[in-house]
Formats: sequence, C-alpha cells, structure tokens
Amino acid sequence: MSPHTTILLDPARYARLPMPLARAAHTLRTETETNGVHTTADELSGCIEALYGLLGRVWVAEYLAAGAPDGPINQRLHQIVRSGRPVVGGGWVSLARQLRDVFLREGWEPVAQGLLAYDFGGFGEPEHPVAKLLEYRNSFAHGSFQSVQRDIEAHRDLLDVELGKLPFLWEQPFLLDTDAGVFELRQQRVPGRLPASVDPERRMHPVLLAKDGRVLDLYPLLVGSAGKEQGLFWPKKKKDDGIQGLEQHLQFAAWTERYLLELEGHVIGANECLGSLGAWPEAQAALQTALDGRTRGIVLVETAPGAPRSGVLAAWAASDSTRTTVHWKVLPGELMGSGLVFAKSLLRATERALGLPDGTLPCATADAWRAALVQASTLLEQSGKVLGIAVDDLHLGDTGRPGEPTVQDVWRAVAVGPFLAVAGTVRNWALRTLAYDARVALGWGPGTDAAVLQAFLTARANSDLHRATLAALIQADAPLDLFDVCDAIEARRANTRVFEPAVERSLWDLAPLLTLGRERRDAAGQDGAQESVRTFAPLDREILFTAVEQRA
Repeated sequence: MSPHTTILLDPARYARLPMPLARAAHTLRTETETNGVHTTADELSGCIEALYGLLGRVWVAEYLAAGAPDGPINQRLHQIVRSGRPVVGGGWVSLARQLRDVFLREGWEPVAQGLLAYDFGGFGEPEHPVAKLLEYRNSFAHGSFQSVQRDIEAHRDLLDVELGKLPFLWEQPFLLDTDAGVFELRQQRVPGRLPASVDPERRMHPVLLAKDGRVLDLYPLLVGSAGKEQGLFWPKKKKDDGIQGLEQHLQFAAWTERYLLELEGHVIGANECLGSLGAWPEAQAALQTALDGRTRGIVLVETAPGAPRSGVLAAWAASDSTRTTVHWKVLPGELMGSGLVFAKSLLRATERALGLPDGTLPCATADAWRAALVQASTLLEQSGKVLGIAVDDLHLGDTGRPGEPTVQDVWRAVAVGPFLAVAGTVRNWALRTLAYDARVALGWGPGTDAAVLQAFLTARANSDLHRATLAALIQADAPLDLFDVCDAIEARRANTRVFEPAVERSLWDLAPLLTLGRERRDAAGQDGAQESVRTFAPLDREILFTAVEQRA
C-alpha cells in the first residue's frame, strides 16, 4: 500500500467528505483491504468521478447563487437539461472551468473555501493533475486500461493531493434545515446520514455555510433516501431536482423563459442592439440617396473599422414610424449570430405588422425557414405592406449552427419579396460578395471608435510586413501600386528584398483601411504604350497614422 495516500484510505478522514464522495472512498478502501490494490482500478475511477461530479455541482450552485448572469453558459446549461443525458467527469470539469472563469472575471468569491483557487487546467495540458486523473478515468471506463498496481497507486496518490486542496470538503459545515431543527451532516453518527427524527423519504437541499455568514444552497445535491441508501446524493431521474431540474430553479427559470421566447424570434435585446441614433450627416445623406425611390430591396453600407455605422442604421430604422422594422446585430456564438433565430424574428415581425397572433407563421424545424419566409412574403404582399430590416455586422454572419442557415443565407432570401433591408458591413474586397441592390461605401466619420480601429490593427496588421506596408502608404503623397509599395519597403530596409505576393497579401488584409483605384500609366520599356494598374491609398492618413502610433 502506498504510504502517500492519507485521505482516501483513512475512514476517520474520508468520513468527513461529502457523500457520495465519502461512499466512493469507503468502497475503494474496502476493496483494497479485501482483494488487494491491483483490483481497485474501477473503485478509483469511481472516486475520480465522484470528486469532479461534486465540484461541478457545487460550481453550478455557486453560479445560480450569483444570479446566473452569463448567456452562453446559460445556453449550455439549458442544452444539458434538455438533452436528458447525464453529465460525467469530463463534462463537469469543462463546465466548472467556464464557471470559474466567470467568477475570476467578475471578481466574485465563492462560498466554498478553496473552490476558486482550485485550478482545473485547460485544454492541451496533459501533464496537469486533473487531466491525468480524467485520462485515467476515461481509459479505464473505455476498457483500454491495463491496470497495474503502480498506476493505481500513482493516480490514487494524485487524487489524494487534489482532495487536500479543497478546504470546504473538510472544514465548512454542511447544514440541513428540517422541521426537527438544523443539523450538521458531518456531526451525525454516520456522517451524511439523516438524523433519526427526520423522514428519510423527504428530499431536502443541504446548504454550505461560510465564515462570513453567507449561505449557499447546494441545489444540485439532495439529502434524503436514494433507494437503499440515505444521505447526501445527486439525483439521476429527470423528475428530481438537481441538474436535470435546473429550469425550475428560481434563479434560472426567468432566464429559461426568456431564452425559449428568443429561440422563437422574440429577441428581447434586438431593439437596442444598434445603439443610439448616430449623428453622421454625410453617411445618412449617402444612404438616403441610395434609397431614394426605393420601396423594397437591399442596401449595403460599408464603412472602415471603428466608424459609427450602427448609429447610421439606427437612424434609418427610426426614420419611418409607420413601418415595422427588425433591428439586428450579428453576434457570432450567441442567439443573434443564428440565422434560424434571425429568420424567426422576421416571422414574428411580420405577425406584428399584420396584427396576427404570435405563432401564426410557424417554423418547426431548421429546414422550414425558407418556406416560412415565403409564406410571410405572400401575406405581406397581399396586405400591401413592406417589412423593414436593419442588420449590422453582416460580414460576421457567414457561419451558423450545424444544420441551420446563416444570417447571410437569410439575407439573400429577403432579396426577393416585400422587404426593405439595410445592412452594415466592413469595407473589404476580399469578402465573399454580399447580395445588394445598392451599395454605400463610407470611410471614417465623427465618433470613430479608436479602440475598435486599434483592435483591428492588432488582429489583422500585426506582422512586420503589415506595419511596413502601412508605413509606406501613410508616408506617400499619392496612391501607390503594388510595385511602388515594394520599392518603398525596400528603400526603408537596406539590402532587403521583399516577396511581391506577400506584399499583395498584406494589402488585401489591410483592405478595410484603404481606397482601391485604377490608373493608366506608361508601360515600362514600351514607347507610348500604357497599362492599367491597381492603386492603394489610406482612407484617411491622419486617422490611420494616429491609430498606428497609439497602438505602438
């Protein structure tokens, strides 16, 4: 027996652990003493599963107590609940990582002592203790692990060390408030068992008490009878409380109700997504010129990074109070990045415009959206109405969830029908062409967001060649062609030759910051002959120079 395992094999110590972690440790010790270490691979795997199942559930409880404020995490919890499938070790660890990141980001302190300090590691860290333990558990569970005594002992010792990093497992009181009084679960004759005066069939949530008086409702855990066993456990049936009953939890129910509405197109934040009305008269005038005489169709508004484009779209959307207009800003990874939800929002807006009951235009499956939009178009045509659509960041809407349309797919579908749609996008010649009837190309305007421009420079123009290309364009007094740019870079770098295709690639990367032109120039070595060359110039040298300097 390894001399390093001091918790998992000591009844006096593991009895203080919360059930069913204590029960898993008891099973491990019993099997070790009865049949030997070499037979305990499955029992050790059970201990690993019990520890990370417990920590994951405690993190869920902490998150619920904090108000469940993170949309993407709530979506994941919702998907877990709706799937009906049990969460196992790796899933709990992944969820716990996300929840811990929220607490670290917000500066919150959990009730459970040591929980925030406990590092689960990350992807691509195979030497991390948690990764090693999960690999052991997965290998054994999948039947591919050849259990030998030294492997069992090494991982048992490793798990023992991890248990020691979590003071709440040992020190904090787990309390149970019953009609017969408040009981400390660890102080019972059999730790974790109900007092004799409490009905074992009555299921109750235990709480964790902090030194500062805070109380954490351990919602995903129950105390009561679970078959032949009694004590602290986690439910396995969907009808029980815990992770599968999460939608009934008060902190989660309001979010769930809103989320289900948004899935059907009632996106509550959509009306404010474009922000305040922008004061950019030149842009508004250019957009109005593109729209003059147009009662339907689609218009693109292309601007440089950081330009106040959303405000221009918001001003247009508010310009006609008689028209029902959908507001939308593409947010990849969130509901407003879903083309299916976007399509459903158009259906809901059509119902409002025509005074129809909610759900009159159904879209029951992911592949029914196109037929539903055709039905909406027909009803709008019959009523003589046109639906307005204002979409920002359309260039980000080129990806969607598996089996669902993208926002750009839906955009192309509304090109035909009683729709007047205006979309904002970043100027970029390299983007796949977006459908439009009219196009408005703008540079920077009043209220340019320098932080967005600098973020673009960091993400798209951070290499030495990008910086050298920008410097050549900023310093030039006239538009440059590709060969001019190469000459300027080489002039600044003594004895260095540049690779022309690489410079051309960097120019395409910088496209949202540049104007593209054509010039007729004398052809080299050919008397009187001319050729057409593509030229590049900054949209605004002063703004671009300032952004580059501030980023440096």
